[in-house]
Amino acid sequence: MNELTATKQQNTDNCQLLETSIVFFGFKQLRVLVCLLYVSFSLSGCVTAPSLPQWVSNGPDDSLTYYAVGEGVSLYDAEMNARSTMAASLNSTVSDYVQIYIASDGRYNREIYQQTTTVEVSNISLSQAHVTQQKKLGNRYFVLLAMLKSDLAIQLRNEIKTDARKVELALKNNPAESFLQWWKLRQNLSAAKRIARNISLLNQIKKKTYPSEDKLVEAYFTKLDISYGTRALAIKNKTNTATVYDMVSNKLEHHQIAVEKNLSWLNPIGLWTNPSYVEIRPEYQYQRIGQEYYVNGILSVSLKSSRDHVLSTFNLRAQGASYSGRKQALQIVNDDMFSQLDNINLMGHFVSHSIND
Repeated sequence: MNELTATKQQNTDNCQLLETSIVFFGFKQLRVLVCLLYVSFSLSGCVTAPSLPQWVSNGPDDSLTYYAVGEGVSLYDAEMNARSTMAASLNSTVSDYVQIYIASDGRYNREIYQQTTTVEVSNISLSQAHVTQQKKLGNRYFVLLAMLKSDLAIQLRNEIKTDARKVELALKNNPAESFLQWWKLRQNLSAAKRIARNISLLNQIKKKTYPSEDKLVEAYFTKLDISYGTRALAIKNKTNTATVYDMVSNKLEHHQIAVEKNLSWLNPIGLWTNPSYVEIRPEYQYQRIGQEYYVNGILSVSLKSSRDHVLSTFNLRAQGASYSGRKQALQIVNDDMFSQLDNINLMGHFVSHSIND
């Protein structure tokens, strides 16, 4: 008996785990653990590995539904992986003569692809997707996620209506001042890109075209391109360091934004007008503890409209200490804050810290 038990144990120990990749349309690769047994012919019995359900290796064949399989250490983990898989499969379907507009470092270039390409869909909502099958094998969980294409189509059309209102309003209520015009349009860039994305997905699902929405996106990016080329900003340097003005000026010119030397001028209809501007304003707090001087500094960098409305703002902070006096501590703080300002992407910071009206 002991010899038979030892032999069975040896065969069980010889079980090797191999990783194989199973792929079917619209799904990621799933790593499936398969136990291959080395069976001794001298034994009367053997250990059988649990089998995976059919829907893991071969997804349902249904033209009306999107499917995705997910695997994880818990049901939640498996479902999240399935949702990521479904989003990726949707991403791969967005193609076919779609007008794509690419933004890179504030420079806008319109490109029309006459080939299969990809639109941003990473933020697409999968609220209509639900788990239809689940299975636990050992310490691993598998789920089958399903979403009706008709449900996704309804969701996409609703998103288009919401985003279209935003874009139409941006085009209608666009200010005359060059930079502010671009800024207001830029705040609706995500909405315009979602419209283009959703039109493409709907075309895949419904095999229909959406000419009015296409024209809206075209009008938006045409106006955005025009306003991009006419941008101009003034600079209000509230620091006592003249090099800060040159630093900000160089950054604006790098982003192809003209620097207005005058803070007001006569517009074409004979009225005095002001440009939008960048304001750099420092604030300091001083403290002395024993023989050491401490300074805390905040450099407020703001983008403001011609009517002094704050469009975007962010702060750079620094601390300085010196036994030599307050002036030396202040110099340490200024050097630190101005170095931070010199090393940032100015327009990138303004965009990411924008204040919506």
